[in-house]
Amino acid sequence: LILARLLLDQGTEHESDLAIRHPSRFYRGRVVRWGTLTRELSGPPPTLPIINSGKLEIEDTQSYWRNLLNTTTQRRRLIEIKTGFEGGSEQAFPIAYIGELDRAAYGPGMFSPSIKDIWQRWMKRQIPPWINRLNFPNLPDGVDSGFFPIVFGRVVSATVNPQGVIPLILVDTTTNDYAVNRTTTKEIVAVYKKLPGAGLATLVSPADYTKVEQLKTIDAYDYTITLCRFTAALPDGTEVTADIDGINFRGTFLNMPEIVNSTIRNDIDHIINLLYFLFILEPTALDFDEWAFYTTWLKHATLNVYVDGALTVQQTFGEAIGGLCYSGMTDIFQTKFGKIAVEFTTESKRVLEEYIFDQ
Repeated sequence: LILARLLLDQGTEHESDLAIRHPSRFYRGRVVRWGTLTRELSGPPPTLPIINSGKLEIEDTQSYWRNLLNTTTQRRRLIEIKTGFEGGSEQAFPIAYIGELDRAAYGPGMFSPSIKDIWQRWMKRQIPPWINRLNFPNLPDGVDSGFFPIVFGRVVSATVNPQGVIPLILVDTTTNDYAVNRTTTKEIVAVYKKLPGAGLATLVSPADYTKVEQLKTIDAYDYTITLCRFTAALPDGTEVTADIDGINFRGTFLNMPEIVNSTIRNDIDHIINLLYFLFILEPTALDFDEWAFYTTWLKHATLNVYVDGALTVQQTFGEAIGGLCYSGMTDIFQTKFGKIAVEFTTESKRVLEEYIFDQ
């Protein structure tokens, strides 16, 4: 059986290619054509998945859909396509595809909604920069925007002539606070300052600054951010950089216990933390492959594959996750059952799945 659930504002509509009676709902057997779903990983490994968009063809000789959508919008409303067997539990049916409705076309006796993959939309979403005068009203004169860093792992300078890796932006001139990390942080390893006209940065004494973790409400959500607070204001034009042992927390994820106040260098933990941030902004009903995440995490840990890095300029979630995947030799993709999975890859093997609904 193939079932489609269209989650519209006024309620859920149920469609299938066969008339199916559920104890509490009825799937109208009006789908004429389902189409083909393709998921692929193209290009050199590792890379992000490409999932095609598509179109359903639903018989509409009574103008049911035409009349319904005259009074409600279908744009960006979710659609789920589930597969299973007669007599089985619908709740246990795997979700082969979850996307969003786009435009709709109406032919003679036909309703043809276009659907777009929701994963691709998420990957194109920009990571909010955060630094602006709404979130930080005491920015320096002439500074109105900037990107608040996200630091993964232990990002430190070379031992020869260390200059600091992460540029820190002054975000509060009244408290002399500089942006370090948009989460809790294991350690500010070292801070450097380059005074106006100086050729090189010099090490700042730990007595001249403190690490501050502060609860901050941004875009209606509460985050605990990390700041570097200087005991005295620095001269205008001073460049501040730092070596950072970054995000020190990863919450419970599926069957993986939380990590608290530890140096985190496993690529899978970084990806989970970034996905958590994404899904704060984009609540999701997507499912994850527990075994794939755990076994890939364990593979990285066993082989001592460490990933250290930081996001210091604005980019999309896809670009950020793609960078993490590249650094940790990790593929992230959707299985044919619609679950998000990861895999450690050392070869040019690619996952290529084609799920053909029409038989």
